[in-house]
Amino acid sequence: ALQVLGAELEGTVVLHDLSERARRLSFRVDRADPGAGGPILTDYKTGKRPGDSPAQFPREIAAGRFLQAGADLAAAAPHGRARYLQLGPDEERGGLYEPEDPEAARAAFAGVAALLFEGWAAGLFPPRVVEPDRNQEPRACADCDVREACVRGDSGQRRRLFEWGAPTVDQPPEPDLARRLVRFASE
Repeated sequence: ALQVLGAELEGTVVLHDLSERARRLSFRVDRADPGAGGPILTDYKTGKRPGDSPAQFPREIAAGRFLQAGADLAAAAPHGRARYLQLGPDEERGGLYEPEDPEAARAAFAGVAALLFEGWAAGLFPPRVVEPDRNQEPRACADCDVREACVRGDSGQRRRLFEWGAPTVDQPPEPDLARRLVRFASE
């Protein structure tokens, strides 16, 4: 018999910011099943696939994509699992995606969360001004309710912000928080 622990469950997980202060992160998971080492948390996806390989999860999470899997992995730690069930019209566009290395994916998520918590506390919310794979304005900007108040349409402003956040040879090894957030938003 199929056993399901629950659906549309809400939870919190404790993570740390860059100063090692404990922070709570709330999340929702579409489905939880019992597993041998802990819960198996599943989120249903209908949009972009989470990469072509389970080995890509840590890199994708570190770049700020597929963060739900990172939150699920953090909540299911230390031995639970997290995965996406990609819903598509056929097997080629659908499938089950689970990180090959859950510990690396958890570590990537902890790093992203630490940076974002610190930025939130400092009131820093840089816009994602460039699609990382296309060097163009993000697709999400077309539907944004506040796009008229943003620098997104000004190519000069977008270029200057992108260049300001880009790494250079003369920058110190650890850039300030604002530059790190701009870099993250531009990856």
